[in-house]
Amino acid sequence: RITFINGIRTSEKDCQMAAEKISSIFGATCFPFWNPTAGSLRDLSQAARQKYFSSETPEVKGLARHLKDNLEKSGKDGQLIHIAHSQGSIITFLCTKYLTVSERSRISVICIGGAQSLSDNDFGASINYYTTNEPMLYIDARALRSFRYLEA
Repeated sequence: RITFINGIRTSEKDCQMAAEKISSIFGATCFPFWNPTAGSLRDLSQAARQKYFSSETPEVKGLARHLKDNLEKSGKDGQLIHIAHSQGSIITFLCTKYLTVSERSRISVICIGGAQSLSDNDFGASINYYTTNEPMLYIDARALRSFRYLEA
């Protein structure tokens, strides 16, 4: 099973369209969790509070519930691929405290332009994708250190 959470400034329709595109690429149904938008400034403010103060918004527990439900539907030993974009990676990181170690070990995460990089310690496996001109590299110190290591 595949799940997806969007970043800032994403309408519910756009989230659904992204999930459909992910489904066509992977050849499997993608079950999106919509991270609602409140406009650019409010979204950025919320993401900053989540990132720097671990501010818990309803989306954090909502995503944990979404991941648990999809794990249950995937069967006892089923695996999830979870794709997180931008702010969605912060929400994904924050929801780890609501998932057991066993549940997290069954989830592989792909972060695209994530405002929070994840490690294999956070989930079963993690991939963080950033472009060379990615502004998120200046927000996520761990990602920037990794990127500079690769440049050397």
